[in-house]
Amino acid sequence: MEDPDPLYEHDIFHLKHLLRAGTVQIYCTANTYYGTNSAFLNGGSGYADWNSQPPPLLLNESELHLQPTSSSVITVLALAFLVHHQFIRATWKRHHSVIHVRIYLVPFDLPGAGGKLTADKPARTNRSKKAWNEAAPYCDPFEPFLPRETDNRTLSEIYSDLPSPVIDHSTFLLGKDRRTRETYMEALHWTSPPGMRPLYKYQRRTVARMLQQELDPGHAPDPRYVPIHDAQDSSKFFYLQPSTLEILSSIPSYPQARGGILCEEMGSGKTCIMLGLITATRYQLSSPEESELGIPKRPVLTPLSLFHFRSKIFREARKAAHIQHPTGELPSLVELTSDFVTVSPEFLRDSDRENLRDRPHLSDPLEYNQPFYHVYSPAPVKRTQLKAGDQGPRKMYLTTATLIIVPAAILQQWGSEINKHCEDGCLRVLSLHGNKPVPSARELASRYDIVLLTHEKFRGEWKGRDVDSFHSWETCTCPAFWEMSRIPRCSCDVKLQRLVSPLVLVRWKRLVVDEGHGAATSRSNFARLACELSAERRWIMSGTPTTNLMGVSLGLLSDRSDTPKMPSSEVLYDGNPRGESVTSDYDTYAGEAGVVPDSTDVNLENGDLLYPSDASGAEVRRWTTVDNDDLRKVAQMMSEFVKAPPFAGEAKSFKDMVNPALLDKNGPRFGAIRVLTQVMSQVMLRHRIEDIEKELPNLLPPKKEKVVKLKFHPLAAKTYNVLQAGIAVNAVDSQRTDKDYLFHKSNRAALRLALDNLAQTMFWRTDQDIFDICAAVVRSQDAMKKGQERKIPETDLRLLEESLRIQRDAANDELWKDAMRHEECHFVVRGLAPALQAAWFRINPQLFTCNPPLLDAERLCKLREIMISRPLISEESLITCGHRVSEEDRMIDEKFNEIRRVSKSRKKVTDKQEQILNRKLFNHNAGEVKPAIILDSCHAKYRQDVISTIPPVYIGNSVSSKLNYILRKVLKHAHNHKFLIFSALPLSLAYIEDALKLIQIPCLAYTSRVDARARHNAVVTFETSDKYRVLLMELKLGARGLNLVTASRIIFCEPVWQADIEAQAIKRAHRIGQKCSKLKVTTLVMEGTYEEAMVLRRRALRNKSEKMPAMEEDAGLNSFLRNAAFIREEHIVSTDTEPEYLGIPLIPVDPPTSEPLRTLEVRIDVDGGFSGERTLEQLGQPPCKKIKRVHFG
Repeated sequence: MEDPDPLYEHDIFHLKHLLRAGTVQIYCTANTYYGTNSAFLNGGSGYADWNSQPPPLLLNESELHLQPTSSSVITVLALAFLVHHQFIRATWKRHHSVIHVRIYLVPFDLPGAGGKLTADKPARTNRSKKAWNEAAPYCDPFEPFLPRETDNRTLSEIYSDLPSPVIDHSTFLLGKDRRTRETYMEALHWTSPPGMRPLYKYQRRTVARMLQQELDPGHAPDPRYVPIHDAQDSSKFFYLQPSTLEILSSIPSYPQARGGILCEEMGSGKTCIMLGLITATRYQLSSPEESELGIPKRPVLTPLSLFHFRSKIFREARKAAHIQHPTGELPSLVELTSDFVTVSPEFLRDSDRENLRDRPHLSDPLEYNQPFYHVYSPAPVKRTQLKAGDQGPRKMYLTTATLIIVPAAILQQWGSEINKHCEDGCLRVLSLHGNKPVPSARELASRYDIVLLTHEKFRGEWKGRDVDSFHSWETCTCPAFWEMSRIPRCSCDVKLQRLVSPLVLVRWKRLVVDEGHGAATSRSNFARLACELSAERRWIMSGTPTTNLMGVSLGLLSDRSDTPKMPSSEVLYDGNPRGESVTSDYDTYAGEAGVVPDSTDVNLENGDLLYPSDASGAEVRRWTTVDNDDLRKVAQMMSEFVKAPPFAGEAKSFKDMVNPALLDKNGPRFGAIRVLTQVMSQVMLRHRIEDIEKELPNLLPPKKEKVVKLKFHPLAAKTYNVLQAGIAVNAVDSQRTDKDYLFHKSNRAALRLALDNLAQTMFWRTDQDIFDICAAVVRSQDAMKKGQERKIPETDLRLLEESLRIQRDAANDELWKDAMRHEECHFVVRGLAPALQAAWFRINPQLFTCNPPLLDAERLCKLREIMISRPLISEESLITCGHRVSEEDRMIDEKFNEIRRVSKSRKKVTDKQEQILNRKLFNHNAGEVKPAIILDSCHAKYRQDVISTIPPVYIGNSVSSKLNYILRKVLKHAHNHKFLIFSALPLSLAYIEDALKLIQIPCLAYTSRVDARARHNAVVTFETSDKYRVLLMELKLGARGLNLVTASRIIFCEPVWQADIEAQAIKRAHRIGQKCSKLKVTTLVMEGTYEEAMVLRRRALRNKSEKMPAMEEDAGLNSFLRNAAFIREEHIVSTDTEPEYLGIPLIPVDPPTSEPLRTLEVRIDVDGGFSGERTLEQLGQPPCKKIKRVHFG
């Protein structure tokens, strides 16, 4: 039943124009009725208008209950205020002791509307139809006008659920020109863009959607509003803004941005998609930027048309620029054609372009006739009205080029992808990096289709807002090209290039930022220059737009179906004595919600290791400051870079109209999740994983992840325990307070360094300065004495006793102390005579009476080199060579220590790992010969026959359990698989590199010690050569952008705390183009250490909404580290029972053959090496006195 309305129907505040929000039922007490008029007590037959006939009872009562037993109240003054100021209209009717009030909300877009509602007012209304019609007693059922949001998805889940690209063909390109329609229609039917190799169907679909976004973005409803239907008529909609509670009767629309964020899953071919978009539009010229001064449209000019054409548009342009009217001849047909070709390049046929390239006398003038437009600041004035401060026009070049900003690590890879996927000559590419100068604005606009810049180079182009220096009234007086054409050979722009970057003088057709999440900060020079550039279309490419939006799930479905499900805490021992155990898969794939074990499942004394699990039926998820940080980054990219309406240039609009509803302290408000989804859908283009894998079920191979737990070598265990003992003594001695305590908040840097030392120790680490064990024993004794005087707790006293026992045990171990004096990782060596051991070993051979003899990889390589180059060398000569090598190493160490002492006097050095790594590299550059030996079968057979004076020498395990595991896997699988080995520690990678050279497995390094060009060459070589089977990659360099699809085995030398970094690293190989049947990912952890706790702790944090804290700041892991856990016997490999799993002969021997042996070819792959044949007699002669040195860059 409709309420009577005293207003006329044409009145904008008539009830039919308002939103029926619901009812409020007010319950009166007995005292309320006495003394009131009988008409009110008896009640009327219909509803009365509150404004014209307010209930007299309510005006006399200050507050009334909403429900009979409710403590919540609503004041009369509040209702009267809302009605009086036209926030709402209300009608009322009394029914027994209940007053029914119907609430009508006034849309904010009605003329004269009072304003916005506060958050709590509409929430009190009941939108139930029964309550509206008085069919339900009291408030049952109560349906709130704005129910609490029940969508508990995280931002990452919302991102993953964004709909796949869809195109509305019925309205697309209506009113566009024929050429534009043809370009798009071709895109719908091609198997590949023109000039490119075929693309997958979903890639072509994304290219088509991006074409729509660029060519015909159209208008879209304001994404900040959600529809809400009338309480009585579900077909009647209004529009609600959840953050401000603003209600509109009709939703506004905004033009879509000509760009967005291409955030397809990592490994899905974003580079190919962008190249497809570029090639499909490579002949389209950018359009002048719309004027902010009210000028309808800026004309497209050329040097030829501006000075010599006589049409009205050019006369007005000359008048605005104060250029005299032409007095020469009318434009010729050649000039008219030349101008049309430069202004409308899309109409030129490919055959015509080929003809122009072959005729420089025609193509060169066309290059100088590059289109441009004028920018005036302020508006142009007449010459007679010029003042001293007035500025002339600034020339902005139009172009068909796309500017792409890429990280330096993948600059060369972009070039490789262009060569791989595009036909020869299809695209003209300029690559700028380092100190390479940027060409002039005209050259950038006319000569290239793609301009590639590194992030660093682009950031360096920021020179402040000095574009005003390009405003000038001066006209070009450069001479013409040739008699048949009046196109000037202009060089005016070059003179001004020193004042401002040429990049800002080009109206780029398209600006693309690869790995563009860096554009999410407005305070950097990178972001400021990106916003300053004039670009018609703007794209960000990133599989991870923010830290917690990770596109790493491609291949997820195949992983789920392939991987068996086991309890995550179950440990599977294979019964081998290698000192390793393999756990069941902790994670089937990155980002999967695995089962978090209870604290009882983890055999750790720390009870705070895991967060308590959430109970079933948990409350609505509350968004945190971490989510707020991600929202801020999304807003920054949308408003400042993509400039997507309605947020263009106003990141504050996002903060005010999107964030509050999401970050409400009681959980997201009604419609908040939908608003965020709408906002993200307008600018983010990505396919859902299920859509891609349904379309291409075998696109990626399944991925198998496992964690392997290893036992310590006795020497490594002792090193680890000594470090832990130092941490324990510090904790007790400092009483775990003040700045002396390692875990004090002011010692974050020291704690980070201590964790790095522990991590390196779990691979292998030596340092005589850190492991000054005698001084450590003295400190522990002093701490013990002080503790006894202070009467410390019994637990602390036992901890000190245990620490002191460990330190004294290490102080009495001469083998361990001698090993700490040398930075190398040692291997067990069998078969070497005692005399040779004394000459070649770094560690004193007398210490090996009860232990296997140890020799490092560098010395073993030198020994092998001499034995191969001189097969008939005697033992005495080999001993002499060993002494000579030892003396050379001693001199090198002395020189390095001298340099180190000088460096310390200038700058304090604290990073011991850096010093050790520098020493290793210094040894390389000082002349250690470490060649890669390539020997033919004839040479191998000869060695078997002639090397009889020296018994066979075999290489056993090293002192690093992680290194042993890696070597065994590489030796077993390198002939069929390529390995990608990640480590955050460069020193660990250096040890692996030395060991691989020892076992003669060719490898490549991608570390910070290698320059950018060499790193790119390493990637290309690894991908294209069958010789190199291992790529060693530093984690911080190899986490983004690289394509390493030839690798089918991935090994992490230590667990990675940041889940996004680990997932990014895996995606270097698990991406489109991967041909292996299964990608295996292995993470190595040491038993009984914080690495094992780190894996479990990270799993516990995976499903939490809070941001992953820094490792040293995490409460659970920090607690484990504070309570020092020493390595026990069960975590140490027994050298008595452990078989030597490597067992590699120092000089490999091939099976004998009956072929006659006359000559021997030795090829040594070193700079300045030799290649040729030597007779048996020559091989038996002593070497020349001059030793060939190998210098490593």
